[in-house]
Amino acid sequence: MIRRTTYILIIALLIGPLSLLTAAARSHTPVAAVLTVEQRQQFLYYFYEAQRLFMQGEYKDAFHLFSFCHHLDDNDAAVNLYLGHVYEQSHLIAPALARYKKAWEVCPNQAWDSYAIMLYNLDDERVSVVKRNRNMAIRIMEEQGRREPNNAEVWDKLRQAYTGMGEFKKALKAQDEIDRLDGYNAYSAMNRYRLRAMMRDNKGAIEELNRYLKEDPSNLQFHLFRVQLYLAINVDYDTMADACEQILALDPYNAMVLNNYAYYMAIHGKDLQRAEDMSRRAVQQEPNEASFLDTYAWILHLKGEDTLARYYMRKAIQQVEGDVPAEMKEHMKIIGTDKE
Repeated sequence: MIRRTTYILIIALLIGPLSLLTAAARSHTPVAAVLTVEQRQQFLYYFYEAQRLFMQGEYKDAFHLFSFCHHLDDNDAAVNLYLGHVYEQSHLIAPALARYKKAWEVCPNQAWDSYAIMLYNLDDERVSVVKRNRNMAIRIMEEQGRREPNNAEVWDKLRQAYTGMGEFKKALKAQDEIDRLDGYNAYSAMNRYRLRAMMRDNKGAIEELNRYLKEDPSNLQFHLFRVQLYLAINVDYDTMADACEQILALDPYNAMVLNNYAYYMAIHGKDLQRAEDMSRRAVQQEPNEASFLDTYAWILHLKGEDTLARYYMRKAIQQVEGDVPAEMKEHMKIIGTDKE
């Protein structure tokens, strides 16, 4: 199996800080009829003033006014949402969650995301509690999906939540819904590729990359991902070579691909002169990269130029931090560097 610098797929669940502003800034629903005319006037005056202060980032003053509104009508969804957000800004998680929950109970369509996302992101040292909260958050999102089947935002949050719970097949189905609503694009293709990769379905991930590359053959990142997957499943030489050639046609100076392709050619007994040329170009760009120097030294050895190979092998070893990789040790032994 070829070794070189390994691509590490890092997937971070992208459910981030809560976006309350859009929901709470919508037209305000009239307050409960039990309020007197004077109370209703007070409520509306203080609500819109608090909203203005909130939008300006004056959370402390906004909090006091929203609290007064809450005292008049504790069932108002917008007020509960704003209070939840102010609490969250102050890192007061329990009261923030309580306000979000109340807003969701009163008006699920307006407050589902704030409540569900906070539930999903709650930290707790008890794994069972985290799992319970996340399952509840997903149920809330799923309910909203049934209420708004044509809302791509709901499906996107579900995709992220399913991914975080390791429910990759459900995440793919959520992506199907997103594509139905927004169409297939690079973002969709990336999500599908990552999900397949997390499922350890390398062939499926390659199919996702190939599907998008048919639409956008100039997407360099997708080409690079495909090469890494080809390495993982050990494709035949011609398939790998063709993939590398496509990348170099787009980016002739890509040092990583020049290095990896050169090494791949060398260990398969292909054009050593071209392999040396590519390896040398990679080293010129990254003269202190140990794996690049090792590749160059090995190709020189295969060409019978052991004096120069030993020179670059020593340079490679000097750049290694920590333990010398096993393959590099083997090259050292064969070339003869370990005896000097």
